[in-house]
Amino acid sequence: MIRNSFLKKSFVLLLFVAAVSVSCCKPSDPSDPFKGKPIQFTTARAVTTKASFNGKQPDGKYQIVWENGDVLRISSPEVSWADYLIGIQSNLSLSPKTNGTELRWGTGLHHFYAVYPSCDINGNVVSANIPSIQGSVLLLSLVEDREYAPLLSQYGFMAAAAEASPSNDPVSLTFNPLFCALQFYVSSKAKDHVQVSGFRVESAGGGALAGSFTAALAAQADPAVTIDPATTSPQITVTLDSDSSHPLLQGEVMKITAIALPQDLTNLTAYFTVNGQEIALPLVDNDGNPITVHPGQTVDVVAYGLLTPEGSDPEPETPVGITISIDGIVVSEYELN
Repeated sequence: MIRNSFLKKSFVLLLFVAAVSVSCCKPSDPSDPFKGKPIQFTTARAVTTKASFNGKQPDGKYQIVWENGDVLRISSPEVSWADYLIGIQSNLSLSPKTNGTELRWGTGLHHFYAVYPSCDINGNVVSANIPSIQGSVLLLSLVEDREYAPLLSQYGFMAAAAEASPSNDPVSLTFNPLFCALQFYVSSKAKDHVQVSGFRVESAGGGALAGSFTAALAAQADPAVTIDPATTSPQITVTLDSDSSHPLLQGEVMKITAIALPQDLTNLTAYFTVNGQEIALPLVDNDGNPITVHPGQTVDVVAYGLLTPEGSDPEPETPVGITISIDGIVVSEYELN
């Protein structure tokens, strides 16, 4: 009797262990095997957009060039949000900035909204600010070039939106600018060296060029941008670092970029302070009418010989030719006497 009782108890225990073992090995939800797994993200190596700063591509657009350690924020209403780092050495796959903070799959269709640089994002709504006084980084890529590049990591906002259902495939994010870029290429015809000590761009009609804004992102539509009128400025000043005291040589090209709000911009004029004089450069078409810049566009203004102060000895004495392009397409060519 004792032996039979022991065998019965042992048999029941074995059944219990087997049941637990089978239960532990089964997925918690066999109909949704990806639930709870980390979501993989990536972005393309050669994504071209309307504004970035690594030279024009054949289609007239500009190339985004990510750097290792660039931080962006990804939000998904279905799960949560987290900051991710871009790794250019790993085919631009993204990794969580902080261990244990990666986004994980839930169930059903997910919506993803990303913004660079990392800033406030609530669901699909990005809150950001483009300052009216903008710093710059001096780049000397060529001996006769002097480029003041904008601080994209501070206010060069770019955003992406995507939809995906749980799977092993990475979610691909394609970024587009949340700003307008105003790029000026200028030089001097003066034989004597000139000093460029200041630069600003203004909207004569008082339109907002800088300030706080929100952008509601959507996967299949352009962002819906709202500007906060209490924070706006019709002027942007780009600060030139100490090297601006170095004289601009005859024929040397200077490039200065201003980052403006992602909305329609018009009645624009750029002002350069050269040897204590102010030189104005209006952004107009061939008939003298103001050019309008639309959200996300990049404007290139080429005015070689512009920075030639009155009273200097220019060579040759010819009018300054102005060429204005928007997204690589020439929209205006005129002479400034």
